[in-house]
Amino acid sequence: SEATTLALLEQLQERDLPDVMLWVIERAAPECSPDTRRRLEFLKGSALVSQSRVAADTEARTGLLDEAERSIDAFLASSPTDDMAIAAFTQKGSLLVERGRICLALAQRPDADTAALSKEAAAFFDRAIKTLRTAVPTPPGGGKEPPPPAVVPEKIETAEDAVLRSLH
Repeated sequence: SEATTLALLEQLQERDLPDVMLWVIERAAPECSPDTRRRLEFLKGSALVSQSRVAADTEARTGLLDEAERSIDAFLASSPTDDMAIAAFTQKGSLLVERGRICLALAQRPDADTAALSKEAAAFFDRAIKTLRTAVPTPPGGGKEPPPPAVVPEKIETAEDAVLRSLH
């Protein structure tokens, strides 16, 4: 059943077995409901991020992170409102930080275009911040007043939005 498949994938994720997760997802997805397939897309992205951490070289890591980002973005495009939304935005933020770190590592190579790679890394870090945190307008009075109470967002676009929605 779908509940059993999701429970199995959760256990595999806790045990950090991404290769087995991907195998289960590939076999289970065609038989699942659209909602479960949507969840499997996120779990696939998470498994690919885990696999990227042990990839042999930078090119393989980058390819896995590209595929993971596509899977996570596909899940987020389905406008999730459950706790998986928090995990997905957090995973995407971590993925973008990892991509920035790769750029910084490549910039350390002797023949590297340090300026271009540093700029690319900064763009990944900026996207990670935007993925994780809702933009907060500067309060009137130069920031000396307490911030307004958090507003539950209509549309979930960041990890912070997902947390606010789940708390209310």
